[in-house]
Amino acid sequence: MKLRFLCATHREELKRKPAMAFNCWRNGFDNGQDMWQEALPHFGCAFEASEIMMTTMALEPQYACEMFTSAAKLLAETFAKLGDIEQSMEVYWLAINRLERELSYRPQENQWVLNYLTELYQFVQTTGHSAPVLDRPQSTYH
Repeated sequence: MKLRFLCATHREELKRKPAMAFNCWRNGFDNGQDMWQEALPHFGCAFEASEIMMTTMALEPQYACEMFTSAAKLLAETFAKLGDIEQSMEVYWLAINRLERELSYRPQENQWVLNYLTELYQFVQTTGHSAPVLDRPQSTYH
């Protein structure tokens, strides 16, 4: 299952104008924290916008990865609070796969990417829902 919170038109616009992706992330991040029941689409938009910022290099890589990791954790936690553990784990694996790719793109800056990966791996391990490497959902993000 693909996680999509942004419409195709909005997603393409954010790719063309990465500075707008930061505003989308901030709005999603801020609005989602005020209301758990309605948080899912807000955190989902923040998650997608932060991935766009990483891909387009709209921000310093470390800051973009930090925003991405924060948005992924909030989105996954929201799915879990709403009782959808499968979607929660999918978000974690999508984020892990994306950060692993980032690690391969930036081997010279590996320590901070490893720190974010460690956060995500620790959560997956503590939930008891870790998936074998071959069963992980493959990231749909580029």
